[in-house]
Amino acid sequence: VGNKLFALYFKLGSDFKETRRVCDEIIVKEDIAWLSMISGYIKAGEPRSSLDMFLEMLGFGVEPTAFDLSAMIKACLEIGDLKLGRLKQGKEVHANVVTSSLCGDVVIKNNLVDMYEKCGSVAASRHVFDKKLVKDYVSWSALLVAYYQNRDLEYVIKLFR
Repeated sequence: VGNKLFALYFKLGSDFKETRRVCDEIIVKEDIAWLSMISGYIKAGEPRSSLDMFLEMLGFGVEPTAFDLSAMIKACLEIGDLKLGRLKQGKEVHANVVTSSLCGDVVIKNNLVDMYEKCGSVAASRHVFDKKLVKDYVSWSALLVAYYQNRDLEYVIKLFR
């Protein structure tokens, strides 16, 4: 009940300090509480706070869900303008994906392909793509965009064919 009330409180409130205080008072946090805080910080334009919350969650031994990891990938893309900083954070989240039970999740893999592309690492984007067992239209599109952004237009056409 406390976790559900907290999620509601978070959606209705705009004071992050107060929301964080309420979060800290929940003794046993279910994933909805963690995800509410992580997502809320991202929506509020505070991606570093969401990363801190994610690390705190891991410190409590909570196994991240696909939603948590997808939110973290999004947070990595919103950290500053420096591609290197985003790439470093993204690799850390990717490491969490690899060590989690969600390593084969299609949505997360697609998000990683997209994240690496936006961080300017076509090679890493391709590596994640090649490791996917299921390659859907989303992953193909993300890879095509990666090569297009890198101005490798001949390879874009080759991949498309």
